[in-house]
Amino acid sequence: MKNLYIKILLFLPVFYLAQIPTIETGDGKGGYEKSNQVVLQKLNIETKITGRISTNTVTMVFKNNSDRLREGRVTFPLPEGVNASGYALDINGKLRNAVPVEKEKAKEVYETIKKRNIDPGILEKVEGNSFRTTVYPITANGGERTVQITYHYELKKEGNSYQYFLPLNYNSEIPEFNVKTTVFQSLNSPQLEEKPDGSFHFVKNGNTWVAETHKTQYKPGNNLKINFPQDYENQSFLIQKASGNSSYFLANIAVSSNERAKRLPNRLAIVWDNSLSGKKRDHSKELALLEEYFKTNKNLNVKIYFINNTFEEGQTFRINDGNWNQLKAYLLKTTYDGGTDFGKLESLREDEIFFFTDGLSSFGELKMIWAKPVYTISSSNAANFNQLKFISSKTGGEFLNLNENDPKKVVRSLLFQPLKFLGIENNAQLS
Repeated sequence: MKNLYIKILLFLPVFYLAQIPTIETGDGKGGYEKSNQVVLQKLNIETKITGRISTNTVTMVFKNNSDRLREGRVTFPLPEGVNASGYALDINGKLRNAVPVEKEKAKEVYETIKKRNIDPGILEKVEGNSFRTTVYPITANGGERTVQITYHYELKKEGNSYQYFLPLNYNSEIPEFNVKTTVFQSLNSPQLEEKPDGSFHFVKNGNTWVAETHKTQYKPGNNLKINFPQDYENQSFLIQKASGNSSYFLANIAVSSNERAKRLPNRLAIVWDNSLSGKKRDHSKELALLEEYFKTNKNLNVKIYFINNTFEEGQTFRINDGNWNQLKAYLLKTTYDGGTDFGKLESLREDEIFFFTDGLSSFGELKMIWAKPVYTISSSNAANFNQLKFISSKTGGEFLNLNENDPKKVVRSLLFQPLKFLGIENNAQLS
């Protein structure tokens, strides 16, 4: 099952969603374009959290507003480290589960079924942590198709808390929007750091907490972020019965992670992705991260470089006593255009490198020519997380996910060096 999520055939046209998708329709020339012909009519997200594991069920209804039968192509980014565990599509008014198959078998069956003028749907992974599929047919004049997916998300450690994160920011209104979150077996109230709107708050029922919101013609502008503070004196264990006399267990055991202040660079390189996709990054978070960083590393030289389909040197700035106003103004004037070619990256002379990018290279292959520590920094919903992590780990840096995390907290990764598990050495003298 090695290639299951590289390209799989679904016997029903389904979608793989952890965030709100981008929807395109056929342009009549074999390509696709954005339009209002096929729209997301309804989005329902139901989440159940037990311990550190959440089960998320996402139901989407797509509507065809045109007077022609349509095919829709859906592309959707996934949060870091998320995979799907269930798919379903409405057939004759009922949701039916789809069946994933191996890559080669998928291509064979897909072509066989498509010859009968039926599109069974093929789901494939495109660059970054994004997936793409087509759905056909969606009948004319208000025809709808319902798709449901299920995925599991492991809460991430954030300071003294575990954190659940659901990206919801979207640039268009959704006619029907529903979010419901249930937290089981929790004595303490979950803490909402971000929420869709003011009506979303938790109500307790025994050891269960429920929060929900139902909106019409709603444009979600905030993410959902829930913190679960940890009691280090009381560890938590969950046990589930398996077959026979076996059981599964999940243990949350607090481990004290140590770190030490690292030697800060006197010469810093900032590589700023100014391709067209870079315009979609959350630059306010990126600037907030630099603001926090220069509060500690107050006196240094910063050299700016730009990467799109070319690699260009920018200006050099001297930061004195944490004043980086000129540098900030310079970055705010950045023009975003063109594709991205990581094959154009050049070796740099500075002590450390901050690489602000979504990790998506449109053209050339990545050339690992940087020997100095590289801190890859992403503030995008759609990002190539694996490539960004590879770059940082290969050079001794860190990957910072600003889309999910607070710049004031993750700045510690730029200032401190955590202790890392490197491996185990065998010692025959120990028993």
